Amino acid sequence: MAGCDPLMQKKMFGWVFKELGFDENKFVGIEIRNMTTEEAIKAIEKAMEE
Repeated sequence: MAGCDPLMQKKMFGWVFKELGFDENKFVGIEIRNMTTEEAIKAIEKAMEE
């Protein structure tokens, strides 16, 4: 998930995780505020590699 502050992302989607039985430990929030599209894509790709 990419967007605002990663902690806020977790708070916003926490109820969905619980509803779906999603393991929150697998959640990776990505901070992309104030990035260009290219920078955001690189940040997401880097997170996917880890």
